[in-house]
Amino acid sequence: MAGLDKNQTAKSLQYKKLKQRRLVQVLLLSACCSSIITAYFSIQLGLLILLFAYALYELLDADHLFYLPSSDYQYQFQADYCQSTPTDQVSIDPPFKCSTWLLALPLETTISGYWFDPYIVISFRNKQKRQYLERRTNGLRYLNLSCFAEALNSGDSISLDFKHCKASKFDAKLLGFKHPDYSKKRMLIISPHADDAEIAAFGLYSQSSDVHIVTLTAGEIQMEHFQHVYENPDQASRLKGRLRALDSIAVPLWGKVPQENCINLGYFCKRLKDMHSAPDKPFSSLTASLTDTRLFREYNSRQLSSDENGQPTWSNLVQDLTELIDAIKPEVIITPLTELDKHPDHIYGSYALYEALSKAAVQPEKILHYANHYHTTDMFPFGPEHAIGGVPPCMELKPSIYSVVSWPMTIEQQKDKVYALEMMHDLKRPQKLKKMIRVQLQRLIGRRPNRYGAEGYFRKAIKSNELFLISSAHQEQKFTDGTPGAS
Repeated sequence: MAGLDKNQTAKSLQYKKLKQRRLVQVLLLSACCSSIITAYFSIQLGLLILLFAYALYELLDADHLFYLPSSDYQYQFQADYCQSTPTDQVSIDPPFKCSTWLLALPLETTISGYWFDPYIVISFRNKQKRQYLERRTNGLRYLNLSCFAEALNSGDSISLDFKHCKASKFDAKLLGFKHPDYSKKRMLIISPHADDAEIAAFGLYSQSSDVHIVTLTAGEIQMEHFQHVYENPDQASRLKGRLRALDSIAVPLWGKVPQENCINLGYFCKRLKDMHSAPDKPFSSLTASLTDTRLFREYNSRQLSSDENGQPTWSNLVQDLTELIDAIKPEVIITPLTELDKHPDHIYGSYALYEALSKAAVQPEKILHYANHYHTTDMFPFGPEHAIGGVPPCMELKPSIYSVVSWPMTIEQQKDKVYALEMMHDLKRPQKLKKMIRVQLQRLIGRRPNRYGAEGYFRKAIKSNELFLISSAHQEQKFTDGTPGAS
C-alpha cells in the first residue's frame, strides 16, 4: 500500500517541484533585472519591477495545478450508453434514460484562455449552467451534463457555448450512466475528519432517509487559533478535538441526520498511516498528549467494544468499523478514493474500511467514492460557487474507475450546504495575507472573491451537484459490485 501511495503521487510531485523551480527562476531573474535597474536608475523603479513580476505570477501561474493542463484526462469509463454527437447541439436518438450524463471531448484553449478561466455555457430553453475548466486546458475533458438529464432523457437537444476555449465540432462522445436512487438506500458515510462528509456529500445525505456518518478522527491538530483560550498547546489541542467531535455529531442534524446515527471514533489526526504500520501498537496524538480516544467519544450515543480500553490502534479501528457495518447493515458506503485523494488519513481510512469489509458479515451493494484533497490540484472543482462540478483531473491511467454518479442539488440545498460548512470550526481559520493579496489581484482576470467565506471549500464544495466515482480496484474489497454496461 505504501508503494501505491508513492506511485499515485509521483508525477504530481514532480510537476509541483517543476513549478517551484520555475517560480524561483522567475524571482531570481526579476531580482537581477531589478538590481541592474536600481543601480542605473532608481530604487523605486527596481521595486516597481519586482512588484510587477510578483503580480504577473499571481495572475498567470499561481494556480495550484500539479499536472500539465495540456494532458488528457485518463479515465476508461464503462458507460451504459455511448454515442458520438456534434458539440453544438447535443441529443440522443433514440431516447435512453440515465441519471448521469458526461460529454467526452477534446478541448483547446484560446489565447484568452491563458488569462481567463475557460468555461462552457450549457443551455436548454431558459435554463443555463456553466462548467469551468483549468486555464491552458488542451486535451480530453468531460463535461457534466447531468443537470440536463431530464431534457436528454426525453430526446431534447441542449446547446453548448464555449468561452476562452474551443472544441472540434464532431469529435464528442456522449456517455450515460444508470444508477439507482441512492437517497432511498441505507447509507454509511466514512468521514476521516469532521467536515469531510459535509464537503463531499451533504446534498446527498440531506435528501436521504436512512443515513449513518462515522467520523474516524478528532481533528485535534493545528490548534494555534485556539490558543487565545488556552495558551498551553495540549489544552488548546484537546479543546479543538472536542469541538470538532461535537461538530461531527451536531452539524448533520442540519441535514436531518439524527444524533444517534452519528459517531466519532476519536482516533488522532495524521496517525492512521502509523497505526497501519503496527496494527497493535497505540499511537498518541501529535499535539494533545493523549493516548486514549475516549475523550473525543463523549458525545457518542452508541457504545463500541473498544470503549473498554480506548487504545488508538489500527486493530481497534478495524474492529470498530466491522462492528458498525454489521450493526448498520448499509446498502451503500461512501468513502474517500485512495487513487485520487492525497491526505494520508483519507487513504488509510479507506484501507481500514476495506479491511473491515473483509471481516464483516454484511456487505454493501455499492461503494461510492469521493476525494476532498486531490493530489493533482487543490483548485478542483473549478469555477465559482453554484457552477457545475465536473470530473476531477486524472492524469494517470485509472482503469479501475469505471463509473460516475452526479447528484443534483437545488439552489436552496446548495445554500443549506453553505451553512453546514459554516458551522464547522476548522473552516473558520483566518485568511493568510498572501491569499488575501492573491484574491484581490485575481479580480483582474474575472475571479471574484468567494461569496460565502474565505476558506476554499466555500467555493469548491458549493456546486450545483456532488460527484462520486465508482471503482473496483481494491483487492481488500470482498463484496461483489454490479456489472456495469460496456461502453
